[in-house]
Amino acid sequence: MEGATKLLDARPTILREIEQRHHDDRIERVFERLEALGYDLFAVRSEGLTPLADFDVEADQAAHLRRRASTESGEPTEYVKDFVLWRKGAPALEELLAR
Repeated sequence: MEGATKLLDARPTILREIEQRHHDDRIERVFERLEALGYDLFAVRSEGLTPLADFDVEADQAAHLRRRASTESGEPTEYVKDFVLWRKGAPALEELLAR
């Protein structure tokens, strides 16, 4: 992300994986940085996009990883790692899909 400053200045819509297990610091800092750059963030869930405010790192990532470590199964569909970065003030996704 740090090396993509010029790209991010254009505020393209981005699909990005963001996982606590890959960060030494809290991932909320990543979210805060992206919001400061002018993005709204949405978690990608099996039922669709939900606002970042509905994401909980413990419930949506950590608990699933602990369960996975004990069962050696793959990531469950409830594991949330993908996020859509949407430029603040851009038309709503539903509006674009209706065109």
